[in-house]
Amino acid sequence: VDMKITDWCDVGCSFCYQASTLGGKHASMENIRFAIQELARVKVLESALGGGETTSHPQFVEILREFKTAGIIPNFTTKKPAAVRRLWPEISDLIGGFAYSAESAGQVLTAARLMRDIPADKVSLHYVMGLGGREHFREYLKAAAGVGYRVTLLGYKTNGRGKDVVPFPYEWWVDEVSALVASGMCPSLSIDTP
Repeated sequence: VDMKITDWCDVGCSFCYQASTLGGKHASMENIRFAIQELARVKVLESALGGGETTSHPQFVEILREFKTAGIIPNFTTKKPAAVRRLWPEISDLIGGFAYSAESAGQVLTAARLMRDIPADKVSLHYVMGLGGREHFREYLKAAAGVGYRVTLLGYKTNGRGKDVVPFPYEWWVDEVSALVASGMCPSLSIDTP
């Protein structure tokens, strides 16, 4: 189950399909606890927490703990690897993993240096298809493979601020992945909302 825990975000991505802003609100703990109880009642195994910026929620660690206590594995998405690094001692035993929404190979490499003590199997990268051209895509995947992070390819969404950005065409992506596989430079991939 995907659950949005906040609409607050200070990053301001031009393509944000949630249109999250500094004016966004955090979900109340009362509503989150109710949702967790209902999810546990119907035996949900896992939840992906999103936002806005999930790590900005003032009760973020408490939310993860509530999920874990209810027998649901919490995972989350973030644009802030520094926040994950700071929170890691508190959250490492509470989560299944997290996804960092890096936009470039440079961001992937910077995050890998920052999070060098965090096991790579806890980290996934989200790559939004259409944010860059063919070379951008290739370099991103090579950087991910180089640091041992898996990548989830996300289909571009035209909701929120995403409706105001024209994505790059990416009909070539299968050819690029095939070439990277052949060269041994392709990370583990998954696809979400193609």
